[in-house]
Amino acid sequence: MPTAFGDSPISPAGMLDQFLQQNGIKKKGFEDFIYKTIILSFTDAILSQLKTEDLKTTLREQIRKLPVGCEGLLYERIIEERLNIKLNNIDMNIIKQYLNCYLKSGTFREKKPTKEKQKSKLAEQNNRCAFCGLEIQSGNYHIDHIFPHYFFGDEMISDFQLLCPSCNERKSSKILSTLNLVSVPECPVGQLLRL
Repeated sequence: MPTAFGDSPISPAGMLDQFLQQNGIKKKGFEDFIYKTIILSFTDAILSQLKTEDLKTTLREQIRKLPVGCEGLLYERIIEERLNIKLNNIDMNIIKQYLNCYLKSGTFREKKPTKEKQKSKLAEQNNRCAFCGLEIQSGNYHIDHIFPHYFFGDEMISDFQLLCPSCNERKSSKILSTLNLVSVPECPVGQLLRL
C-alpha cells in the first residue's frame, strides 16, 4: 500500500538523491534545471503582471525621463514590488535583462530569420523538432520564438527554434512551457543572458 511522503523512513532529500541516482540523472544538471525553473517562473510572473496591468507604455515613459543608465534602479523596484522574495545580484540581473528586453520590445515582427540562419538552426538541431525529436527537413517545420513574441517582440536576437507543425500548434505561450529548450538567447545590447 503506498505511503505519504511524510511516512517514509527516507527524507525527501534522500528520496530525491536516490531517484536521481537510479535514473542516471546528474545532481548538478538537476539543480541547474530547478534554478532555471525558479528564475523563469519569477520572470514569467512579473511579465504577465505587467502585461495584464497594461503598464508597458507607462514604464517606457518613465524610463525615457530617467538619466541614461539609471533604468536598472527602476527595474529593481518593479521586480521587488512584484516578488516578495530576496534575490541576490546575479538573480536580479538576469530578471532585469529580461525586463529590459520586454520594455524595449516592439509590437510587430520585423522579419523571420534568414534562410541561412534557419539552415544553421536545422543543422544545430540535427534535423529534429526541438520538442519531440521528430525528423524535420527544410520546408516542413515552423519557426517558433522560444520566448513568446508578446513578451519580447524581436528584441531577443537568437530567440527561435524549429518545431514540427504538430508541436508548434500545441506549444503554450508561457515562458515555462519552453524551459527545457532555452538556448541562452542574446539581447540586442550584446549582453548574454546566462541561465
